[in-house]
Amino acid sequence: MEVYTVAEAKNNFPKLRRLAARGIEFIVVDQKRAETAPVSMIATELLDKITKTALADLTLEWLDKPGDAITEDKVNQTWNLWNAQLQIHGIGETKNEAIQSLAEDAINYAKEYFDNLEFFLNPRSKRDDHYWILRGVRHCNENLNQVITIMGLNKLLEA
Repeated sequence: MEVYTVAEAKNNFPKLRRLAARGIEFIVVDQKRAETAPVSMIATELLDKITKTALADLTLEWLDKPGDAITEDKVNQTWNLWNAQLQIHGIGETKNEAIQSLAEDAINYAKEYFDNLEFFLNPRSKRDDHYWILRGVRHCNENLNQVITIMGLNKLLEA
């Protein structure tokens, strides 16, 4: 894999952009700043494939539904939907409300995640693997219906 300094990348940017668009990855390093990590330049289309795969692998589980027993004398009144990968849930009086609630939680989590990437990408946060799913959510630009679709939540209404 080819490695370029920032100066070399600037001088060859049109060429490097064409290479990246064709799927050829290269590394850019900043030799003037030791604390700066190298970065890869690669086609967005390839990153979108990774995101699509992460979203396709989501597990969605109805934990509770109206009528489920909570205790001997108490009955659940809501639909509770759980996503294990992001560890978020949605709750509502109807399935649709629970789905919308989970999608809203995903949008809010994506905002928080990308506002504080340094924290969340730290392996000790145990949330660094959420990146690809939340990238997909973020690309919906807070459009609730798009988030519902890309997360596959709309399929839960068909079942």
